[in-house]
Amino acid sequence: MKVGFIGLGLMGYAMASRLASKGYKLIVYNRTRAKAESLAKEFDVEVASSPKEVGLHSDVVHIMVSDDYALMDVVLSNDGLVNGLNEGKIVIQHSTITPMTSLRIMNVIKAARSTYVEAPVLGSVSEAREGRLITYVSGDKDYTKLPTISELSRSVIYVGPVPKASALKLAINNIFLVLVTSIAESLALVSAYGIDCKEFLKIVRETTWMKSIIERYEDRGLNPKFPTRFKLGLAVKDLRYFANALQYLGIPANTSMGASNVYALAVKDGLSLNDYSNIMYYMCKLGKKFRG
Repeated sequence: MKVGFIGLGLMGYAMASRLASKGYKLIVYNRTRAKAESLAKEFDVEVASSPKEVGLHSDVVHIMVSDDYALMDVVLSNDGLVNGLNEGKIVIQHSTITPMTSLRIMNVIKAARSTYVEAPVLGSVSEAREGRLITYVSGDKDYTKLPTISELSRSVIYVGPVPKASALKLAINNIFLVLVTSIAESLALVSAYGIDCKEFLKIVRETTWMKSIIERYEDRGLNPKFPTRFKLGLAVKDLRYFANALQYLGIPANTSMGASNVYALAVKDGLSLNDYSNIMYYMCKLGKKFRG
């Protein structure tokens, strides 16, 4: 079986590396060709010049790109994946995108007589490299047993028809991203009133039921040099996608939009590539500016 992989950012590179290390014959594409060539230096993989080429020479194609627009570009452009598909091929879409876009891409791939599988993942680079991702699958239930999905995952959870997996993934991301924002805003307030941020987190940890949450984030969130597991800039995108998905249904999304605006402040000040938890560092620092 020949496997294609489109999108070699932090997660895509790690996932493709995992598959290559397990002996799969890969053909890969990335908009920045240097990343694909870097992977080819590590493993015996073929570098494609377009997503269409990946489709032409693969039985199964995995996609891991940053957002709706990147997905539509690699699938629908003149040299897009859809132009290299034919009957019997399988496209596995891992990106965190809106349910609306997922349905659109599914219909295009179905029209090309290929199969579309939603498979967004929970986890970061280390989990991807070690095959310990949690993968949420929508589409035909039989595709939970696809060998390449199994190779990447410690757990594969079937959700139902497309686009349920996309909706589920956005909902999960919304919870932890909003949670960290609430901690960050609390840090801004106590910092503005002269309370040390580390001391505040210690008090919360020792005197409330939130001990496990604070333990997870207190060192990571206040350390701007913490290795990035999930880019702060992508937090803005995911929260806005969650809000868009709710608003598309006519449901208000005030909390998620508010949280996205907080992350956007940090992006504006240069923290886009930092770990998302560094919103705590940013807001603690911001609070100090307002001390009397």
